[in-house]
Amino acid sequence: MLEEQSQARMHNWEQIENVLVENTVFHKLPNNEIEQHISLLTMQVWNEAAMYGFDDLEEFIFLATEGMFLDDFVELVIRPLAKHYVEMELIIRAIAAKEGITISEAELEEMISEIPEFSEDFKEIAELTFESFERFIEAYTRVYVKMDFLMGKIVDFLIDSAVAK
Repeated sequence: MLEEQSQARMHNWEQIENVLVENTVFHKLPNNEIEQHISLLTMQVWNEAAMYGFDDLEEFIFLATEGMFLDDFVELVIRPLAKHYVEMELIIRAIAAKEGITISEAELEEMISEIPEFSEDFKEIAELTFESFERFIEAYTRVYVKMDFLMGKIVDFLIDSAVAK
């Protein structure tokens, strides 16, 4: 039952996300946020490569994409995804501000406590990418957990407020 609810919620979110992006004009996206997402997404790819036993990201990308080089992968796959994430975050922040939807520190701490332990490979990659694992946790985990939780609240708000045509 929970799995069905989760899938229904994800489907609703995808529909809402498409409508929001199609009907929003962005004059300028914050480049620093796009670059942060590129770093995080690249780190996630590093983590996946490590899970498959690769210690060379370029080799992993080349094999996984059947011939794409890392720089091309970043520009053709990761950068557009990072841009999309920034667009969605800007939309979510705007809705949250307008509707007074917030995340309390207690809610945030509870969500962070539910994050599973990171693998040692992931910790090593985070240290290489972000100078230290602690910096990664502080700079990214809190921000992304908060955004994810806020998105959940926004989805609930939008679904509850939706009017069928």
